Amino acid sequence: MTDYSRDMLYGQSVGLLFHPSQRQRVVQNLTHERNNTLPFSQQLHTRAGSSVPVLMSRVVARDHDGEGFSTVIVVTDLSELQRQEEAIQIQTLRLQAINRAANAISSASSFQEVVNISLESALQVVQGQSAVLLLRDSEQTETLRVVGIVGSSPKREPSVLYGETLVGWVASASKSQLLVQGKDKTTLPEYGSSVASVIAVPLIAADQLVGVLEVIDKLDGVF
Repeated sequence: MTDYSRDMLYGQSVGLLFHPSQRQRVVQNLTHERNNTLPFSQQLHTRAGSSVPVLMSRVVARDHDGEGFSTVIVVTDLSELQRQEEAIQIQTLRLQAINRAANAISSASSFQEVVNISLESALQVVQGQSAVLLLRDSEQTETLRVVGIVGSSPKREPSVLYGETLVGWVASASKSQLLVQGKDKTTLPEYGSSVASVIAVPLIAADQLVGVLEVIDKLDGVF
C-alpha cells in the first residue's frame, strides 16, 4: 500500500507511514498515550510522497496487570471508495444541472435567461471553465452567431461561417469534435496557446442544425 518493504521499516518510527500533518498525534497515541482516542480516518504516506486514505483500527494487547504492551493495527484502503463517492457526487451535480436547464427552458422569462442557464448547466455537466452558444442565423443560413458566453472565453468574432474554425467545421459536418492542444500535433490557433482543450457539439432539432455549443478547457486537466 505504501511501497515500503519490511526491511525499509525495521528500526524506523511508525510515524513514517502516516501523513506529516497527522504523524505526531498518531505516534503519541500509539506509543505514549494509548488511552487517548485515535481518529479512525487517517492518511498513509507512501514512499513516493502521495497519500492513501485509510480506515484504521487498533487493538492493544495487555499483560496480566492490565497494562498495554503491544499494539496491533489494521488499516483498510479507502481509495476506491473515495473515488466512487466522488464519481457519485459528480454524477449528482450533472443530473442537477440537466434538471435545472430543463426547468429553466419551461419557466424562464426571457430567451437570454434560457441561454445563460443552459450554458451554466453545460459547464457543470462537463466540468468546464467557459462555454459559448452559437445559433444559426435565420437569414444567412451558413452563418453562426454568438448568442451567449459564460466564463472567461477567449476573444472571438461575433459570427462564424460554416467550415471556418473548429465551430464552423462542427456546424458544417454536424459532428461533435474534441481537440486537445499538442495531442497528435493538434494546435488551436483561434483560441491561443493558453487554451488546453475544446469540445464543440452540434445542436440539432428535427434533423436540422440550429447551433453549436462550445466548451473551453476543463476545470481539472483536459477533456
